[in-house]
Order: sequence, then structure tokens, then C-alpha cells
Amino acid sequence: MLRSVEELIKQVQQGDLSAFEKLVLIYQDRIFTHCYHLKGDENEAKDLAAQVFVQAFHKIKSFRFNMDFGIWLHRLVVNLYSSQQRRNKRHREASRFRQESLGRQELAAVQEQMGSQGAAKELKHLLYSSLKKLPYDYRMALILRELEGYPYEEISIITGWSLATVKSRLDRGRKALRKELQRGRIISERDY
Repeated sequence: MLRSVEELIKQVQQGDLSAFEKLVLIYQDRIFTHCYHLKGDENEAKDLAAQVFVQAFHKIKSFRFNMDFGIWLHRLVVNLYSSQQRRNKRHREASRFRQESLGRQELAAVQEQMGSQGAAKELKHLLYSSLKKLPYDYRMALILRELEGYPYEEISIITGWSLATVKSRLDRGRKALRKELQRGRIISERDY
């Protein structure tokens, strides 16, 4: 951890709001990128990132300097996102019929969008769409490793999973993503 980051954290723990603003400036791009990889939508990613920094401000007094502050922030992202996913799952189960009709409308909107956008944007959308269909654990492992480049050990720290679990979820996640991409005809079976 950078000495200056450690000093900023100590200042924030003593109530210095301007020191927290400096921490936000240091980490905002990384946290937003992580949120965007999870959400696949810029506005939702901004909302999640804002929630992360609000929670970080409230919890920073409990930060103990035994891990990198950036990893600590990523753990907050994972925890907030996980909570949202659980709430959303309960909500989806309670209103399944409404969700099915919304799904048809969204599909029509996506098809309309695909006709008016470039191939790169279409591919990006389909990739995020395929990622969203994966179970949470697989999606989280793939995002942290493949999109954000974290080593296995740091993924283990961020998620709280064992190293063997990280590797297993990455392997299963890659296989599941491959199947989703084949269904979406992004890749053919010959590509793998």
C-alpha cells in the first residue's frame, strides 16, 4: 500500500473529509470499472460505485491495514453486489409473470438496437448479456480474473473463497460462458 494512501486513510479515520475525497479520486476509476463489469450498464455501475464509496466512508474506521485498501474496496463491491443480487432474486421470484413479459420487451429492444449499432458494440452487449446469465459465483470469478486481471490469490481475498474454489469456479465459469456464447452464436463449437 502506498504510504500516502495509508496516511490518507488515517486522516479519514480521524474525520478528515478532504482526505476521503482524495482516496475517492485515487480509486474511483478502478471501482467504477469493476462495477461496470458486474452490472454491464453505465448508470447502474455509477450507482453501485457511489454506494461502495458511501459504505467505505462509514466503515473506514474499521479498516485495519492488513490488506491493500483497493482490495478492501473491491470486497465492498462484491458484498454490495451480492446483496443486490439476493434482493433481486427474491423480487424476481415474487413477480415471475411480470418479469417474463418484461423479458420479451427487452429482447425486442435489444434486437432493434443491434440493427442500428456497430458490430463491436453488439458483441460487447452480447458478452455482457451472456455473463449475466451465468450463476453469480461463475460470473464474479470470470469478471475478477478475465476482465480485471486479478491473480487467483487476490480473488480469494476479495471473495472469501478458498484458492481451490476460485480455480474451480473459473473453470466452470469459462465452460458455462462458452455454452452461452454458443447459444448466442457469438462463437461456434469449432472455435474451442
